[in-house]
Amino acid sequence: QAAEAAFGENVDVYLDGGTAGWRGYRWGQTPPIQLIDFTANAVETIGTERTSSRNPMWMQGQLYFLSDREGETYNLYRYDPATKATQRLTNEREWDIRSAAASGGRIVYEAGGRLNALDIGTGVTTPLTLALNADLPERQPRWKDVGKTMEEAHISPSGARIAMTARGEVFTVPTDQGAVRNISATPSARDYSGIWSPTGTQLAYLQDDGRGQAVVIEDQTGTREPRRLTLEGEYNRLIAWGGKGGTIVYSNNALELRSLDVATGRSALIAKAQRRQMGYGQQFEASVSPDGQWLAFTNEGRNFNAGLFLHQFASGRTHPVSGDFADVGAPTLSRDGKLLFFTASTNSGPAQVGLDMTTQQQ
Repeated sequence: QAAEAAFGENVDVYLDGGTAGWRGYRWGQTPPIQLIDFTANAVETIGTERTSSRNPMWMQGQLYFLSDREGETYNLYRYDPATKATQRLTNEREWDIRSAAASGGRIVYEAGGRLNALDIGTGVTTPLTLALNADLPERQPRWKDVGKTMEEAHISPSGARIAMTARGEVFTVPTDQGAVRNISATPSARDYSGIWSPTGTQLAYLQDDGRGQAVVIEDQTGTREPRRLTLEGEYNRLIAWGGKGGTIVYSNNALELRSLDVATGRSALIAKAQRRQMGYGQQFEASVSPDGQWLAFTNEGRNFNAGLFLHQFASGRTHPVSGDFADVGAPTLSRDGKLLFFTASTNSGPAQVGLDMTTQQQ
């Protein structure tokens, strides 16, 4: 009815059979768009063999549709019923145009999560910027019990308090007597991964304010001005702050283990994981020696076993301690720095992947 109102009673209408849904699909489920002329009792096929066409739209006597006929990426095309000519209007190479709508001389389409408007008269494409000003209940200020949303907990060197992360805030909680302290107190930012300094007088935690991440170093009483050290990248996690307090060890989503010089704010690469760890566990486990000269850490290899390594901060050299046939965890250096403790297993390899013969019924 809409087509007749716009173009008259004898207008062609379209049939769209859909596609198989696979990108670059070239087999039997690639129906073209067909035009049916009721006056001439004729059917015209728009499309080529073994390519997909969909989302047809009429506007100003022209047929617009999406197709992957050139390459494997969906682009916007125009078909002229009078001349039988087909023309490609967009040049998307990385992302498919997944949907489009035509109105008022423009076609708005989505590709790669972004909206664009194509003026069919000038051929100019303009990116569209949208702002949603919704009254979102979850963003409204309110009191919240965070006791059941704890993410991490680290006991202080003295054993008197525990640093806890819950709902984007860092707290310290007494193990015996005392008050709970909200150390970060920044409801507009996410604070997490809080760890103690070697002396227990300071806390370090990560803060994400939506513009980037930084390490925040703050007095454990929460009464002094904090210090911020900007970090590159996203999704960092603090692991250890050992030695004499000069180095913080952390990991990131680039599968890197890095050290942060607390005095200068400079970051250095220690190791890079060979593969992403199965499940949701920590990518690395690490412990800094009491004198701050050495770092003991684990790194999971290609056979799913985590090996043990020693890294010397001064020289930047890393020395392997264990072989490939033992799965090592929880490295810990003694208080005098003379002994290195760790867990190890020589038969946990197959279970790391989740599929092995022990899952079969006997």
